[in-house]
Amino acid sequence: MKSINQRIFILLFSCFLSLNSFAQNNQQVENWSFYISNYEELLYSNFLDLELAKVAPVSEADQLLSIKIKLKSPQEDGLSSFDEHDDLVKLEDKLLEILFRDNLIYYAGRTTGNGNRIYFFTRISISI
Repeated sequence: MKSINQRIFILLFSCFLSLNSFAQNNQQVENWSFYISNYEELLYSNFLDLELAKVAPVSEADQLLSIKIKLKSPQEDGLSSFDEHDDLVKLEDKLLEILFRDNLIYYAGRTTGNGNRIYFFTRISISI
């Protein structure tokens, strides 16, 4: 069963994700923010584009993609360690490079905690 914090975070990301495609297509200014949250003694590091809230909702952006990776050596608090930093940056860069080949996929943010990192993307539906 997912914790309430995870459910709230997923709900918030879902809202922001639906906006990301509109913001990217309309060359909106990005407003990336970083914050730490704490729920039931678990820390989460969050990184998301708050600018997306200004263009909500966007009905065409109705598909969510999340990619979850297990950290190799998380800290005792479940956050990523300094030792993994460079590898995580390279992984994120490669992931974005691959996913951005499809001009309809946009990056909304990520969360790290409980020994995992989850990346959030949205995709615009295509009617054929």
